[in-house]
Amino acid sequence: MTKNQLKVYNFYKKYILENEICPSFDEVALAIGIKSKSHVYTIVDALIKKDYLKKIGKYGDARRIIINRDYQKGGIKIGKTGS
Repeated sequence: MTKNQLKVYNFYKKYILENEICPSFDEVALAIGIKSKSHVYTIVDALIKKDYLKKIGKYGDARRIIINRDYQKGGIKIGKTGS
């Protein structure tokens, strides 16, 4: 996992635990210091491909990403709900 991927992953994990909803790409970009939402999307897409994040719900649902694997615990699956 790259430094930026780890920053985004950790932000998602913290944000979801605190707010029970995933952050928008704008919120991630602002918090991590990335200027482009498309760059955030690229990082999130890479984390989905690595199975650390997972899209849920129907296409077009807002804020439909959960944490799928716990990086700090060696990448073990978290469970169906992502919590």
